[in-house]
Amino acid sequence: MQRPIDSLDRLMDGGVRERFNDALRKVWANVYDPNTSATVAREVVMKVKIKPSDSRDYAAFSVDITHKLAPQATLKQVVMLQVNGDGTITATERTGQVPGQIDMDGGESPLPKEVVFKAME
Repeated sequence: MQRPIDSLDRLMDGGVRERFNDALRKVWANVYDPNTSATVAREVVMKVKIKPSDSRDYAAFSVDITHKLAPQATLKQVVMLQVNGDGTITATERTGQVPGQIDMDGGESPLPKEVVFKAME
């Protein structure tokens, strides 16, 4: 059976529309991902390739749909360093809360993460 190529919606039994919409959903989800930059451009690219035969009575027709999302933002933190009397180094994350302080929801701020490194020999 043959059918005319008269609409993007009907192309390849709706497969082109389905893939385009899937890529667009991924872009919208990426826009609202708080771990990505709000202002980085996202893309949905549809590439249509038509390669006629030598006799020009048929053509290979292919459609590729790709998307380009914003990468996740770099996680950054200030680390406080302290050299101890025994030569070990303590690295502690700096937080915006004072350990033990009660937050607005009644929870207590935890102690910051701390890692102790052995002394250099």
